[in-house]
Amino acid sequence: MNQAQRRKWLTVAAVALVGLYFADRLLITPLTDMALRRNARIADLRESVDDARTLVGRADALERRWDRMLATSLPTNEAEAEGLVLGSVSAWAAEAGLQVTALRPRWTDDADVRTLECRATGFGTIGQTAAFVYAIETSPLALKIEEMTLAAADDAGGRLSLDLRFTGLVLAETAS
Repeated sequence: MNQAQRRKWLTVAAVALVGLYFADRLLITPLTDMALRRNARIADLRESVDDARTLVGRADALERRWDRMLATSLPTNEAEAEGLVLGSVSAWAAEAGLQVTALRPRWTDDADVRTLECRATGFGTIGQTAAFVYAIETSPLALKIEEMTLAAADDAGGRLSLDLRFTGLVLAETAS
């Protein structure tokens, strides 16, 4: 092979390599990236559709659960809600035989949730304390014990002091 032919083949090879480089940069890589992004988006959409189908399938059960939650939540009227909770706590304490010495309600608003926070202090035996706590936890009202402190109120430990913080949830039906 003479030098002219060699130069011609080297020029063709160089032009071909430069052409391949620009084809890769301008066509192949962008098209590959676009296809990968499209496939990832399709996978996300399929997952979203599957989630939606599952949610639609559970719609009736979720609506029944929401209706139960609305029915057991505290009334939106502050005085009515406080009266209901304080009356229930007094009845539970009397039923359990627990002596309640302080009961302080306080309203809190966090984001979309409104709660009635109550702090109760009382004295009683372990059985009375357990019955009172059980009554709060199993109440049909939307109440949740957040904090509880038990301490011996006498030297023998037969009488306990109870300091309890619990919250009641207020759910308002929102217009959709």
